This record gives sequence, structure tokens and C-alpha cells, in this order.
Amino acid sequence: MFNSNAMKVVGGILGLAICLLFFPIALSGIDEVLGNANLADYTGLETIVKITPMIIWVGIFLGSGLSLFFGIKGGRGGKGKKSRMA
Repeated sequence: MFNSNAMKVVGGILGLAICLLFFPIALSGIDEVLGNANLADYTGLETIVKITPMIIWVGIFLGSGLSLFFGIKGGRGGKGKKSRMA
């Protein structure tokens, strides 16, 4: 039904959508961890927890974006062909 390039595009779009749905949940959990007084005593926990949303954001967007990019690139004809727009 779909070729692999179309599946890469669909996977990239779904990855971005899942990222946008997952991110508020992750932020809520991180806020709970930072608000817990018992966990505040651990050395470096606050720094690691504050960096975690950016790691999640960059990782999911990089993976989804690359999948989307290679799906579109493959659908246009691959390596050696020039684009019709050029």
C-alpha cells in the first residue's frame, strides 16, 4: 500500500504529533519532582531534571525530523536526480 518513503513521512509526522502530546505530561512530572522536598537534597538532581525537557525535545524532534526529511528526499527521486524546481 505505502512505499518506504511514504512510511518515513508518516512516521515523522506521527513522531512530531506524539512529541507535542507527550511534552506537557513530561513537564508536569518534572514539576512534581522539583516540588518534592524529599528529593531536593540529592546533589545534581535539580540540574539534571531541568535539562531533561530539552533532551526529550531535541531527541524526538531530531529523530522525527530526520525521518520526515529522508522520506521527502527519497520521494523526490533520491541521490543523483535534480529537483524539478531547480
